[in-house]
Amino acid sequence: MRWGSYRRGAYRRRGLGSKVMAMCADRMKELGCHIGLLGTRITNWYRKLGWENAGTVCFFHLNRSNISLLPELSTNESVQELGNEPDDMVFESLVHLRNHDCLGGSRSVDLMRVLHRANNQPHVIFALRNGQPVAYLLIVNRLVKEWAGPGNTVAGLIRAWYESNDDLQMSTSARDANNEVVFSDHLEVVSPACGHELPQLFQSINLPCRRYYLGMILVLAPRAILDAFGHDQIKVNQQGDCYALESGGLTMSATQGQLSKLLFGPERLGKFSDNILPLPLWQWPFERV
Repeated sequence: MRWGSYRRGAYRRRGLGSKVMAMCADRMKELGCHIGLLGTRITNWYRKLGWENAGTVCFFHLNRSNISLLPELSTNESVQELGNEPDDMVFESLVHLRNHDCLGGSRSVDLMRVLHRANNQPHVIFALRNGQPVAYLLIVNRLVKEWAGPGNTVAGLIRAWYESNDDLQMSTSARDANNEVVFSDHLEVVSPACGHELPQLFQSINLPCRRYYLGMILVLAPRAILDAFGHDQIKVNQQGDCYALESGGLTMSATQGQLSKLLFGPERLGKFSDNILPLPLWQWPFERV
């Protein structure tokens, strides 16, 4: 232990971490990546390397007082709860629904299986219509960590699962030997801020919501990002350590960190292209391992 601690200390403050991160950025560019995304608590260290807090993740809050505001499933839709040991057919259904929504990264059955194991094997809840899955929830404890399907169907599935697992006879203040709450009527749903019917539905009824940064973002290819979203009217050119942008007769200059916020928010850096920016970037927490 002493030797290990000594060796770690011997290599501190030599710039090795910065060099590794620079090599990572170069490698991501070689692979054709448009951005880098990471989660960290030492934001200031990464900020000096060009990374910046940007993007938005929402946690919508449900409880006994507001769950009835969600729509119910249609009469021809039912709920199937598969627990935490799905088979290949289940994974295929999850992948089909996930990719159809076009939120986050595309999935394969093999990747879905790996992510399922890496995320503590969440419960799989399907909405079925004529025996076919049309929406799903992946639930870990009292958190809907991922979902897919039409907005009303997902909302109805959330309500159906909540009501079937609620117990009005249970105390919500009792605690166990570890001082943990034994039973909770709270349920949170992870969601992007926009880009799907579900967050629009949640916002239309003013569900309580906690918002956080999606993570620290490093912009690697701003031109490719704008092109991917179909915004070729915004011109961007790198000038040393900064970027010059032009659109609609307006110009602005941004550092690499400011470019992350300009492109992905949530803060707005002035009026530049505010009818287009920020762009709707999303990655599911389920995809982080």
